[in-house]
Amino acid sequence: MQMRSLLHLWHCNGGAAFITKANAERLWCGFVWMNPPFGGRNGLVPWLERFFAHGSGIALVPDRTSAPWWQQFAPRAELALFVAPKIKFIGADGMPGKSPAQGTMLMAMGTRGVAALHRASNNGLGVLMAPQQF
Repeated sequence: MQMRSLLHLWHCNGGAAFITKANAERLWCGFVWMNPPFGGRNGLVPWLERFFAHGSGIALVPDRTSAPWWQQFAPRAELALFVAPKIKFIGADGMPGKSPAQGTMLMAMGTRGVAALHRASNNGLGVLMAPQQF
């Protein structure tokens, strides 16, 4: 099981669980940390649809600003953080990867997610972007 393809979900009772794409239809309740699979053209769309419908948490996604899914969903985030430096994901061997090929960003929904991204930015972990709200 790849860690980057997991969703960390806090259940209503306060317990933590990891769910994979195979059972992502489970009830989402409370604050979520979503780290969906990065591969596959538009593979993030169902995950992002579910994340924004839920409305509370942080989603880790590639910072592919020219991708149609990014254009669709980034403006819906209450706050976004372009992560710096690039995240070195941990491989199956337990070692961090070398130089990442792409950057990542965090999209926040809800007061807890927004506060977390402000803290991350204040600690030098990236650059904030606040999508225009109309």
